[in-house]
Amino acid sequence: MDQTLAGGLTFGSANGSASSGTLDLSTASATIAGAALVRTNSTIPNAISIGAARTLTLSGGLTLGYDAAGGTGQTDSMLTVSGSGSMVVNGATINVGVNQAATNAGYWNKGTLDVSGLAGFSTDVTTFNIGVGNTTQGPGTVLLSDTANTLIATTLTAGNTSGNNGRGTGLLVLGTGTNVIQADTINIGRSKSVPGGPTGAIRFASQNPGSPGTVTIADKAGTGRANIDVAIQGGTSTAGGATGALDLRGHAATVSAGTVNIASVSAASSSGGPSGTLSFDAGTFDVNTLTMATKSGGSTGTASATVNIGGGSFTVNTAFNMGSQTGSGAANATLNLTGGTLTSSASIAKGAGTVTSTINLSGGTLDLTGNAIGSGTAAITLNAESGVLSNVASINGSGGLTKTTAGTLLLGGTISYAGDTTVSEGTLTLSSAASPTNANPANDASTVTIAATGATLNLTYTGTDLVDKLFVGASQLAAGTYGKVGSTAPVIGIPQITGDGTLTVASGTNYASWIASFALTGNDALADSDPDFDGIDNAVEMVLGGNPATGMDTALLPTIELVTNPTGTGPIPAGDYLLFTYRRTDLSVAAGVTADCETDTDLVAPWTAATGAPGVVIEVDNNFTFTPPAAADTDRVRVYVPRGANPKLFGRINVVVP
Repeated sequence: MDQTLAGGLTFGSANGSASSGTLDLSTASATIAGAALVRTNSTIPNAISIGAARTLTLSGGLTLGYDAAGGTGQTDSMLTVSGSGSMVVNGATINVGVNQAATNAGYWNKGTLDVSGLAGFSTDVTTFNIGVGNTTQGPGTVLLSDTANTLIATTLTAGNTSGNNGRGTGLLVLGTGTNVIQADTINIGRSKSVPGGPTGAIRFASQNPGSPGTVTIADKAGTGRANIDVAIQGGTSTAGGATGALDLRGHAATVSAGTVNIASVSAASSSGGPSGTLSFDAGTFDVNTLTMATKSGGSTGTASATVNIGGGSFTVNTAFNMGSQTGSGAANATLNLTGGTLTSSASIAKGAGTVTSTINLSGGTLDLTGNAIGSGTAAITLNAESGVLSNVASINGSGGLTKTTAGTLLLGGTISYAGDTTVSEGTLTLSSAASPTNANPANDASTVTIAATGATLNLTYTGTDLVDKLFVGASQLAAGTYGKVGSTAPVIGIPQITGDGTLTVASGTNYASWIASFALTGNDALADSDPDFDGIDNAVEMVLGGNPATGMDTALLPTIELVTNPTGTGPIPAGDYLLFTYRRTDLSVAAGVTADCETDTDLVAPWTAATGAPGVVIEVDNNFTFTPPAAADTDRVRVYVPRGANPKLFGRINVVVP
């Protein structure tokens, strides 16, 4: 027969009772009007079994634990509820784990509520505390039903030491069925660190992708947004700041949040700092204001906040702040995006002070919706590795973008950052253009640099983009329009560019810019001058990769020898040849400086240019390894000139500066 009882429900005849009890509701429901208390001390849990279509209702709240008032070490108050029925807890408060009245005592209580084997579990309370204390906190664990849960509370707290020492984690483990959390405020890890794990954590038992179990988080009414705090040290001065984790990985989540605040401290002294982590990879997470790593006050610790997004849809609507610091100490904020889509309707900002803010984009999509990353006075480190970066108005004011690591990074939507673009490894794809005549008008004064090997700039937009300079490796290319290999003139094809789009380069290297880089002026800067008195004119030094200002580059001069029936990289007809070998920098080629071997039989003009002469074979070894070493991107040019009937033949290098 169903029962409605005016009194309470107590397991344990007295505090610390070693005898665990049982309650069998397999054939009846029960409503308990008074408070429910578990005050046993045993690793054998008290047990309640509830049958199908039966319900246990606790209307006066629930407490697991007691104040031991003495002793040493941990006391355990445990309750396991199982069966095909359901359990409902109403009233003012649920406490899982009880505070000890003595401050920083050498004894503590751990409460464990296990409803994982129950068909349904629900609460409607003002306060739901797991591992919360203010003088001596002890750990608390709640294992939710693997079928269905609805937690309704004004405030849900997992782990809070309230300024004094804590003894373990406040842990809420979500079930493999449905989990609905409706709370106006959710606190995860507050005040101090604890031994053995984070101060507070809310997570599933498994973080493997596609694991069973879903979670929905909203405010207490279920129609609005919850405010979520993770690792809030507050004003607690301690050597070990609060740690906290909200880990939703592996499961579909639907989160509606007003504010999410991760890692904050305002302590006046000591060296501790909070460390908080939010991890999400499936479903939707919608937050108005996301604040990471807030450090103030005189304490010298560091506030550290990390957000990991590996899938799903994560949206920030109003404000996105990655770190701020005043007083002493520092703040570190890190965003790791490896999958899914992060959409921000606000600029991602870095606050003042000693702050390190880092975005690691290595998969997924970061969509700024026309907003900025960082500012000119508060720069955020953007490690752009792979994935998609869309609709970026600017990067650190007038800053640029560097593509690192293997893999492909796509720039999509409207891209209007003004700074330089560097592709050091992998592929950077530009897919959109503001207009066919200028893909990004904001970067007309910028420099594009592509590593000579292992890097590709893939231009899939229609038309061209205007930039100031183009470098391949260390070599600046000449002004002109550049595209993929096989492009139709006047487009210059280079292997580092793919796709049907082009780059129009306004400024290229020339002799004047090269000689100016050595601080040579006036007559010393003329092409036929030799200010370092090594017997080599400046223009020739440019071709050979020498330094016109410091002298003695004679080891770089061309060599000449007589060869018979030579074997080259290509076919060379048998016979006797003069072999003229010289160095030629890519820099000089890009500047339009021409170099050619000329020969003569008697050192009296006219000299004959080898290029185009009958029987001459010219072979070029790209970026050859010389001894002594060459300047960067220097080719070896070998010119085979038939000797014919000439008993002697002289050769020289002729350099022409446009």
